[in-house]
Amino acid sequence: MFGRQAERERLRDASHAAFRGEVRMVGISGPAGIGKSTLLADLTLDGCTILRAVGHEASTHVPWAGAHQLLYPLLGDLPDVPAPQRAALEHVFALATAPDPNVRFAAMAGALTLIERAANERPLAIVVDDAQWLDDATIETLGFAGIRLHDVPILIVVAARELPPIIASMLDEQIDLVGLEPLDTLAIARRVDPDTSSATGRAVHRSADGNPLAVVELIASLTPEERNGREPLPLEMSPTGPVSSLFRDRVAELPDDCRLALAIVALTGATTRAGLDDLLRAVGLRSSALQPAVTERLIGMGRTIAWGHPLVRSVVVEAAPVEALRAAMVTIAGSIDDTARRAWLLDAVADGPDEGARSAMEAAARAATSAGAHAESGLAWERAALRAADPVEAARCRHAAFEAYVLGGSAEHAERCVATLVADAIGGDQYVDRLADQMVLLSKTRLGGYDPVTAAAFAAAAASNPTGAVRGLLATSQQAYMDLYIAEAQRLLALARAIEPDSPAVAITGELLGWFAGDQPPASLLGAPWEMILDDPRALTGELPLDAVIVLLCHVEQFDRAEAVLAKLLRAVGEQNALGVLGSTLVAQAELALRRGSWNIARSALAEAAELRQVVNWDAAVPNALLIGAYIDAAQGRHQDCIATIARARELADGTLPVRVFGLRAEAMDAEARSDLEFAADAWDQLHA
Repeated sequence: MFGRQAERERLRDASHAAFRGEVRMVGISGPAGIGKSTLLADLTLDGCTILRAVGHEASTHVPWAGAHQLLYPLLGDLPDVPAPQRAALEHVFALATAPDPNVRFAAMAGALTLIERAANERPLAIVVDDAQWLDDATIETLGFAGIRLHDVPILIVVAARELPPIIASMLDEQIDLVGLEPLDTLAIARRVDPDTSSATGRAVHRSADGNPLAVVELIASLTPEERNGREPLPLEMSPTGPVSSLFRDRVAELPDDCRLALAIVALTGATTRAGLDDLLRAVGLRSSALQPAVTERLIGMGRTIAWGHPLVRSVVVEAAPVEALRAAMVTIAGSIDDTARRAWLLDAVADGPDEGARSAMEAAARAATSAGAHAESGLAWERAALRAADPVEAARCRHAAFEAYVLGGSAEHAERCVATLVADAIGGDQYVDRLADQMVLLSKTRLGGYDPVTAAAFAAAAASNPTGAVRGLLATSQQAYMDLYIAEAQRLLALARAIEPDSPAVAITGELLGWFAGDQPPASLLGAPWEMILDDPRALTGELPLDAVIVLLCHVEQFDRAEAVLAKLLRAVGEQNALGVLGSTLVAQAELALRRGSWNIARSALAEAAELRQVVNWDAAVPNALLIGAYIDAAQGRHQDCIATIARARELADGTLPVRVFGLRAEAMDAEARSDLEFAADAWDQLHA
């Protein structure tokens, strides 16, 4: 290995610290060919258990594919894992059928149990390469484990062109690889050809920008005379991206059956010689068809299959004979039992609308939903929409994607579906109509509440579905008020009033938001027939924001009524499996318990909300939940905990107005509890300002 001495020392220090019992997570990032895999291979891990996984582009959308690679050596310990976790792992690894469809959290917990057990027996290293191609379930499992592992000898090293955000946010150290120095690249060039001149080495270094793999490929592309300086170098010596164009040219020169076989390897993710032989035999090919690619060092074939470089895998599909590849994939997909894998293989070779690919993707989406994998389900539904020939059918699939993303807490993906549905306005607006009934769920999954895309969707729906549009506008208006975006909330409320000026829902919401803005609590709400409100099936549609009403009732100390509203809301969200709404409801429950002095109940609700966030990627009320926890700390005299919690909330919300306001409130309460009246008065003054 040439160069990288500083990076090697940093990895060595991290491994020593980890194996002393201090968990360490290190990220390695950099462009293709920069040396990430070489640095991982250089890492000395003697005397420890090693779990490895390599991301594959063909498996990016196959849930748990990377986790299966990592945990496969530990599956012999499954009998010692708690039964719910064991059942979940057996389900996601296709070893058994899960009795409970919502297995995602249990599977991640089971992975954590296996990892902790292994680390308690001997030091453990988790090494992941090409993480940019890991599936979401594996990335979330790594994140889930990373924040829970403490005081065990574990080193986690993740390498990727760009580290997944979940991983990047948890690193103890990040190593960003850049190009090598000229002397190091010259040493690499002379490893290919010892006669390479210094002038050629310098020219190659400039063209490759110090990228080691680009150096190797550029030197290999030159004639011996060009390398040793006897002939001038080509005028243009610039690898594209930096080396993919070289791979593309080399692949293009291969025979048709070799290019077809390479594409099959890339799309199926075949890793063993025996498995590849079966695949190729099914489409009338033999593994000997790959020999020209082996000779060119584009792929290696022993008992296992290894690409010469990930970029080779990226270019072989586009270079394959199109019709032959499509026919081969249809044949191979027909022999595969895995629903998701079959669907993605058919989608990979589909060109435009394709009923076979659409039907397979819908089956994969339904299977993902049954497994509680809502994000994967949403992605499959979106692909099904793209493969649908009928616009109404496409709208149906895209709406199903929206619902899956909402249940999974993927607000940005859900908004993408909304924007497309509203822009197309297909199917007599039936799906836009249904969207308006459900968008309150989306507004409650967002940190920051309302969103311009959401507001535009409701405005567009107003012509064909005024009542639904009003519900949606009111929901987003309420969320904007709760987040202290007063002008935006008033604008959305005005839009709703213009559509249905006589709507009782608009009038009630106007009074409620007026109270939020600083007026007196609305007498009409306090005198409302609560039995009718609690029995109203539209309580979750946004016409009456019950979580906000709980806050209102707490403010006027009508705790029994607040308890009744909370019970109704919890029961309703449970019946509808509305996990996005459940998050804000749990925070409202904590607020109520805090007001009544029930510290344990408040903490329990906040803990449940934190667990829910791990299941559905729900982030909407996390800072608010933290600040309620800070209020509890202040009331119970835990000064340091209170200050630390406030700091964490501010870190998450990046200085937003709501957290500034409620953080000051918590600081004031804490100062009063410590009898620091001067600090408390200063905090209240800032709050009022």
